[in-house]
Amino acid sequence: MEREPLPASYAPKIFGVDDWAWKKIDRYGTVLVDLTNRKIIDLLIDREALTLEKWLKNDPGVVIISRDRYGKCIPGATSGAPDALQPAGAVADRWHLLKNLREAIRKQLDREYSVLKELRDEVIAENKFHTERKKDAECQIVKSISTDRYQARFTEVKQLYTDGQSILSIAKRVKMSRQTVKKYIAIHSLPKNPVIINWISTRFI
Repeated sequence: MEREPLPASYAPKIFGVDDWAWKKIDRYGTVLVDLTNRKIIDLLIDREALTLEKWLKNDPGVVIISRDRYGKCIPGATSGAPDALQPAGAVADRWHLLKNLREAIRKQLDREYSVLKELRDEVIAENKFHTERKKDAECQIVKSISTDRYQARFTEVKQLYTDGQSILSIAKRVKMSRQTVKKYIAIHSLPKNPVIINWISTRFI
């Protein structure tokens, strides 16, 4: 495959210039591509500007050149085909288009970093606020249920005692300790604070 001869050299109107490796990291050449049919038309021995310039001058007629930003490629393409449209005129291959897009997005994000950070902090603060409100609402529901349960037991104890039931029989019926039943009987009404209600109900169990 490597020994197959290249097709006859010619200068396409839409022309791609890139590098290729004789030996990676050590030695590179220049590959010339016809971008109309995506075929290689020539391989140059190095990446020197003069080599590319001579090739372009020997085969005039290039209208568009797509190349990367390698330093020596720029003067070679400019001197060899001064009338051709190059990347400065918004011509680039797919890889460089994506690369340029990524760099442009990164620069834009860097410029807007403070704004994005402020928006992020606002979203975090809002989510925290709603989470805390939800927790508070859930706690109020739990407290309400707990208070209603204690109130029902308190009412039942008072009613049984009024009906003449003994403390022992009341304690067995409502499944509470005798000390707690005595405490319920001793007070006229449950306090509104659920913490105190819980203390009264559990302190003497």
